[in-house]
Amino acid sequence: MKHAGVLLVAILLIATSLVSSGTIKFGEDDLGQKWFGNIEGLITNSNGKAWSATGANLQTAIYDLNNQSGIVTVGSDLTLTSPIIGGKGLYLDLNGHTLTITTDIDGVHMNQGMHLFNGYISTEYATDYSSNAIVVDGANKIAHYRFKSWTYSTATIENIQLISNNYNGTGIQLICDANDEYISNIHVENVLIWEYKYGIFISCEGGIIGDASYINSNCFSNIDINGCDYHIWMNSTKAGINSVNGNTFDDLRLNAYTNTEEVIHLEDSVGSNYFTGHIYDWANAAGTYAFNISSDSNRNYFQINGVEGDILDNGNNNTFLFIGGSGAIGKLHIPTIELNPLTNPPTGTEGMMFYNATNNYPMYYNGSSWVSEPNYLIRNSNGKTWYPTDDNIQDAIWDLNDTDGGIVYLPEGTINVDIEIKIINHTELRGSGFETKLYWTGGVEPSKKMITTDETPYVTCVKIRDMMIYGDHKVGSLISGVFDESIISNIYFTGAYYYSVRLEEGSEEVVVTDNLVNNGQIGICVYKHGYAGVQITNNFIWGNVWRHDYPYGIWINDINGDRGEVLISGNHIAAGNGHGIFLQDAKRVFITGNIIKNNGQYASSVYSGIELDSCSNCTIISNDIREEEIWGGGINQRYGINISNIDCDNITCIDNDVRFNLVGGINDLGTNSYIIGNRGHDTIFPTSNSTTAQAGYAWFNTATNALHVYNGTAWVSTTLT
Repeated sequence: MKHAGVLLVAILLIATSLVSSGTIKFGEDDLGQKWFGNIEGLITNSNGKAWSATGANLQTAIYDLNNQSGIVTVGSDLTLTSPIIGGKGLYLDLNGHTLTITTDIDGVHMNQGMHLFNGYISTEYATDYSSNAIVVDGANKIAHYRFKSWTYSTATIENIQLISNNYNGTGIQLICDANDEYISNIHVENVLIWEYKYGIFISCEGGIIGDASYINSNCFSNIDINGCDYHIWMNSTKAGINSVNGNTFDDLRLNAYTNTEEVIHLEDSVGSNYFTGHIYDWANAAGTYAFNISSDSNRNYFQINGVEGDILDNGNNNTFLFIGGSGAIGKLHIPTIELNPLTNPPTGTEGMMFYNATNNYPMYYNGSSWVSEPNYLIRNSNGKTWYPTDDNIQDAIWDLNDTDGGIVYLPEGTINVDIEIKIINHTELRGSGFETKLYWTGGVEPSKKMITTDETPYVTCVKIRDMMIYGDHKVGSLISGVFDESIISNIYFTGAYYYSVRLEEGSEEVVVTDNLVNNGQIGICVYKHGYAGVQITNNFIWGNVWRHDYPYGIWINDINGDRGEVLISGNHIAAGNGHGIFLQDAKRVFITGNIIKNNGQYASSVYSGIELDSCSNCTIISNDIREEEIWGGGINQRYGINISNIDCDNITCIDNDVRFNLVGGINDLGTNSYIIGNRGHDTIFPTSNSTTAQAGYAWFNTATNALHVYNGTAWVSTTLT
């Protein structure tokens, strides 16, 4: 056997030869980052060139790639005297080294398809620093477009430490400050931020009607922020024009120092964002409110432990779960509501409520006297009121004209339901946030639906929103029916016997968005053919472990897609019994920007993150399907993506993270598949498969010690000796 050093030289010689001939276009899964990744004291790139280690030469090495996908590796600590401008498709490997900023300049500007990883950026020696260590600018349109018209690639920041120690400037800034700018589906993971004024600053201010800007569906995972004045600050002006929503912050560790003013600040129109993690040492902080949420910031979800400070929530329908500590104010002080049909008031304690049957009003004890509270009645837009029962919900709906429609308002409190509530055309059923709870009290009736459509072919222009629906594992579906041009949003679904949401045959142009879906069998199901423009976006679907037959987070079944496409985007699907997303006999489904982890709880190594069975013309782009142990559930997903049989045709998989799944990252048994740029060396290319790839794509077969390069028509192999 030859010495390992000789083998390395042979690899380098083969690599250099391939590079000089222009054969290989490097990506994360290629051997290129190993061939050029560790030349101490030099800056190298995947064009085979090297430079001395200076900030100016780092920029030169990036420009040398000419906005083509490639790798630049830093072999020494550097001092930056001007911002580093990233190129399109750049993989910037700091290789454990530090970029030091000594003047008031930005550090690294991200670009389309850019990956920044494995190192440090320090601004601790920059006096009066007011700039940004990392900038993601929406002017670069770092986003994936909807469906198959995608034009721009997203970006990744991974394994980076940002060090200030002087409480000035910003660690990571995401900004859209002009018309028609986008930041979507970027991934920031395993990042530590030390002692800036702003740890993460997200701002969207520039759009106008017709040219809106947005920052949405971005994923931040495993983030430590230490001692910043404001750990996370998000703002968006011009409601309805700009958008900062659907962003996920998962596994945050937020450490307060004596200078800390606020941990999370949401300003203006910031909505439907998701936060989980832990706050440490708030008792040391200078500020009053750990969270400060403005009046226009709505439908955000917080599962944060260790909150010892006050929470100021001036928004609407924001949700706080598993909050530790004390001192919360605002909506977290809403009392438990008990509605009972009593005629005479009992002795009151503050927050107690009862129903005065004589006056037809709930009564609320304010601490000194009983006052009437009509907001705790069912109301509709015809100006009528009802005592809160399931029959009265139905009466309030029937009272509306199904041509003109209207709104039925449900009050805070629990309303017992043992009938099927039927919705009609042009009607909105609106709760008062998760404080409105519809609770199934009927028997075990798997064939029944808690909310369904009227006995017509379908209902159109319906909204169901802002409530909790609890099925007690007795009613078959929480919402099920044939919907057209309708929206189901901001609902906490739990306890379904079968389905939390089921769009039945004939539904089309339906949006299911910003919901929490938990502890049922199947989260969201789109059933049967012919759906046009169904969108399933920004939902958090977790812990669906009630039953183990057909246990899926999202199930798309028998969709022919002749008139439109199904979009599945920005969802977080975790810890379910079966597949995270299951496509069965489906066409033209577009899956992008989802986080899918720790599914397959019922049977390890049986279920996958995304499973495709007899599907065609489906696209899977920029999803995080890394398997990792969360909530003590073990590692269970078989594949990140499983294209399970030869009847799957024309499946596209680009830029997905499929590392650490039990058996492999991508299993492709289909025909005419296009698989490229997915993160994870466990991607599987069976020898009997007709998978093709982009010309120049390379992978290494460790079993045969062979390098495989695709030349545009066939794989060419070279055995390394």
